[in-house]
Amino acid sequence: MKNGFFIAVLLFSLSSQAGELTGLGFTAPSLNGVGYILHPDIGDIVYDRTAQGFYGYNQSGNWVSLGPVLNDSTTQTFGFYTGVSIHGTNTNDYAPAGYDGEFISANSTSAITPAASGSYVNVASITLSAGDWDVEGVANLTTDSSWVGTQWGVQISATTSASDSTSNGGINGNTGTIAASGTYYIPTGARRISLSAVSTTIYLTAHLNYTTLGATAFGTSSFIRARRVR
Repeated sequence: MKNGFFIAVLLFSLSSQAGELTGLGFTAPSLNGVGYILHPDIGDIVYDRTAQGFYGYNQSGNWVSLGPVLNDSTTQTFGFYTGVSIHGTNTNDYAPAGYDGEFISANSTSAITPAASGSYVNVASITLSAGDWDVEGVANLTTDSSWVGTQWGVQISATTSASDSTSNGGINGNTGTIAASGTYYIPTGARRISLSAVSTTIYLTAHLNYTTLGATAFGTSSFIRARRVR
């Protein structure tokens, strides 16, 4: 009776974690051929005694060989198929790099003055890894006492010193008169940035339309931030 109870528990555990398994010719999580798993779940990893190696079930519905030894290299390879790991928290810490909730931010390192009226400049930037991100920012603008101008524009851009899209949500502009000797904080709104490249720079860009610039500049309180959504 005791042995029967142990077998029943073992089968239930395997069914809940690695799909329905047929036959009793295996020791969890080792089995004779991955074909014995009738309904695998994405992320299942088993040891195939016939092939003498580990196999993982990916998002494409295929078993992928992870090699004879399950190590950092093989799990990283399998991670390509399984997506980003989820890492929750119940305190005021940060999500590790590569996990849902990862947060990256930067302030402008110096005051930025446009080279010419209407030309875009990079106010701040961050570097993002591959994934799906929400990015937004705030440009801090201080106008000179001699300033005469009528327009600003700020944007989250994947292109340096440019406005690469006006329909992505991460943009804000003003077409009215901008007062001299003023301090402004101009939010962009959030833009979705979906990246396949390992390392990509995203910019907070801005421009001013003016007839007299003086010492007007985007200051170091300008800020760009990104949150990994998935």
